[in-house]
Amino acid sequence: DVIGIKGECVVPFSLAQLFTVLHNPELKMQWVDRLCNCETFDQDYEGETMRESNYIVLEMPWPLWNRDFVTQTEFVVNTETKTISMLVKGCDCAAKPPKDGLVRGTVVFANVEVSAVTDTSTRLTMDSCTDPGGVLPVM
Repeated sequence: DVIGIKGECVVPFSLAQLFTVLHNPELKMQWVDRLCNCETFDQDYEGETMRESNYIVLEMPWPLWNRDFVTQTEFVVNTETKTISMLVKGCDCAAKPPKDGLVRGTVVFANVEVSAVTDTSTRLTMDSCTDPGGVLPVM
């Protein structure tokens, strides 16, 4: 089953501050709910379109098993509109095989856009479709 979400908010942080949190695995661990592991294992930050691959683990509430995901993110920075667009997709990676005790989920797609509203506030818009894998209770 694929789960879709969409949301938008304005946060009291500059574009650079918010991007730093979204881009830095150590800061993501502090700011993203239920994120218990985040590793960047491949990256290319040259040129207009930057790319990175990440391995993440999300802690699930009992009685569910924790989920892990392998993703590839492309970043496109538009300095004229002060916008950063991120396209996230699941990917297969031999270096990050499924692990015992975790359920492998798949990010079908996630579009994240951050844009400066003022020097000290940023709009974050996100829509995503994810297959969490395994069994989830009906909500």
